[in-house]
Amino acid sequence: MLSRKDIENELGKGINIYPLHNKNIKGNSINFTIGKNAWSLGSGKIVKNTNGKWIMAPEIDNGRKIVDIKSGKSAIIHDGKNYNKLILLPHTTTIVETSEVIGVNNYIGGTLHSKVGIVAKGIGDIGTMLGPNFCGHLMISLHNISDKIIELPVGETFVSLVFFYLKTPDNTINTNMSGHVDKLAELGINIDQKTREYLTEDWKMSLDGIKYKMTRSNEYKELVSKIKQEKYSKLKSYFNWQNALLIFAYIALSIIMVVFAKHFDNKYNTTVWSERAYTIIISGIILPLIVASGKLFKHR
Repeated sequence: MLSRKDIENELGKGINIYPLHNKNIKGNSINFTIGKNAWSLGSGKIVKNTNGKWIMAPEIDNGRKIVDIKSGKSAIIHDGKNYNKLILLPHTTTIVETSEVIGVNNYIGGTLHSKVGIVAKGIGDIGTMLGPNFCGHLMISLHNISDKIIELPVGETFVSLVFFYLKTPDNTINTNMSGHVDKLAELGINIDQKTREYLTEDWKMSLDGIKYKMTRSNEYKELVSKIKQEKYSKLKSYFNWQNALLIFAYIALSIIMVVFAKHFDNKYNTTVWSERAYTIIISGIILPLIVASGKLFKHR
């Protein structure tokens, strides 16, 4: 399983995501957001109640605006100025495309999981996988298991992806490319040409294309800058007076011991001390001292 650090280090290599949102990278996963395309697999007419919430429309209504959501058609509605919502009908499955496009290499796979806040609203657990060599939008099935309509803003995070390293790279071509566009028809979803072209743009079909988009984004550049700063700060943290004093003491002690070795060689007309100075004195004394004082060799 990849940690936050692992994910950040793999971005631009085995993992490429566009658009990238650094705030969505968590301790051991990354969250994905609701895209502008979603299709209901059920039908129903909905209206707003006096509290501004969407409810199922009664057979006879008093003139309120009714929105008719049909099976195989869009489940995204325009709900106010520049504000779109995903509507999940009761006891109905809805297919949702993620805003983000992802491309992974042949040595990375993953599993997708529901966010706790999403499950708490009445949506069933998500249980699906991301195979190696995948490129495209993710297509997620959301099951509203409650008796009421669930509204989710477009752009809100709704699913978490956990990455894993494969012990053996898989060079098999992934057939589930571009958000499973070809599988939509099997579910009774007939997308128009404009949507198809959006989901299957050339750059979304290749790891290099997604990488090109991501690495030129401000979010990625900010992440790279942050990683470099963290490495610099970690290295800089070792340069302090205490560690400098320890290094100086070790060097001075080594010099003194070598000088004494030369002295005894000259005194007793032998080369034993000089020949064994490094193995007996430095390896046998200095290195154990360094190990023993490891706790003192610390950050500021």
